[in-house]
Amino acid sequence: MTRIRKNPQERTAEILQIARNLFDMFGYQRVSMADIGEASSLARSSLYEYFASKEEIALSLLSNLAPPFEANAIHGKKLEKRLTNLIQDIFQVAIENSNLLALFYSAYPGLDEAGRNKAFEWQRVVLNEFLQIFHDEKKLRLSAPKAAYFSLGLVLQRINDMAFSKATINPAEEAEQMAAFIVKGVDRS
Repeated sequence: MTRIRKNPQERTAEILQIARNLFDMFGYQRVSMADIGEASSLARSSLYEYFASKEEIALSLLSNLAPPFEANAIHGKKLEKRLTNLIQDIFQVAIENSNLLALFYSAYPGLDEAGRNKAFEWQRVVLNEFLQIFHDEKKLRLSAPKAAYFSLGLVLQRINDMAFSKATINPAEEAEQMAAFIVKGVDRS
């Protein structure tokens, strides 16, 4: 049987998708590098050419969680609407990746600094989006960075609650309520 050679980016994406599916089906602790190699039709030694460990695979998955934000940075919309759109996108990503987020929150204490930095990359993207939204606002009680950190903290706390409680939410309703709360906390008008 002839093996199909894939370019490294395709193979990496395939490995990540297979690992994600295995983590979702069996849980992170029960999945080994051998399982991931077998499911991806790679010898374990070949798998190690792409990732040094299962932890590295999980961190790669976590660092790619940044939601699509293109529509949120539109100028001219009211602050509350812009926040609602952004928070709804964030909650949708959290729902779609709840198993990965639960894994991250449970594994966080064991990560080294480089691992924590990689895992938090998506949070930095979210923070920058909040900063961009608040930067244009003139009537804030807080500086734009403080308002962004305040908003990020509230959203992350809710995501943490969702990840551990496995509660189902309506992202649109939750986003609307949270955006209204944030605006009351930061807007001077």
